Amino acid sequence: PRIETFGEQDIEPEPMVELSDIPPLPRVLLINNDGTRIIQIQGDRFVHNWRKISPESEYPRYESLIKGFQEHLSKFDTFLAEADLRQVQPLQYELTYVNQIPQGDAWSTLEDIGKVFPDFAWKANPQRFLSHPQSISWASVFELPDRLGRLHASVKYELVNNHPTLLFVLTVRGIGSYTSLEALQNWFDIGHEWIVCAFADLTDEEIQTKIWKRRG
Repeated sequence: PRIETFGEQDIEPEPMVELSDIPPLPRVLLINNDGTRIIQIQGDRFVHNWRKISPESEYPRYESLIKGFQEHLSKFDTFLAEADLRQVQPLQYELTYVNQIPQGDAWSTLEDIGKVFPDFAWKANPQRFLSHPQSISWASVFELPDRLGRLHASVKYELVNNHPTLLFVLTVRGIGSYTSLEALQNWFDIGHEWIVCAFADLTDEEIQTKIWKRRG
């Protein structure tokens, strides 16, 4: 996985091509009965996901997700100990929210991007050489205090189930001084707060209240 560093190594490394006889590490997927929650286990990561299966799927609260994540991670760590294997040693944490904003929900054409994201506006003008964009992609990175990590924010245009959609992805990645399993929730709580505040900061306030019915 990509690791957040601070200092001289902040520069993005050049891509590398490497040939090896070692087979890729296996990936194990565990899916609950209704298919909404997935645990992914690999040699270098433990991932707990929630996905929306149907329009009726109720979006879970953060408190429910972090509780489930901790419970499953604890059970996995216990399994490693009982099997006399190396236990989990956190190297980095990551929290990601993927927000789908379909066409018709606050925007009609890509010229309306500024109505949803005021910092990323397309200035339509008949005098311009370029007309409205056919597709868009925007990304910004923000550093958390005390080198706890970084917030990565991105917006891109995609077809989701053949319907034009803006994908607004917010990811916090890092670890800071919270290097033990006992302290990981402290980091995730901070990361969650940053994502909630970033969503409010980067999207239009009027759309939040009138269309998305967001409260205070």
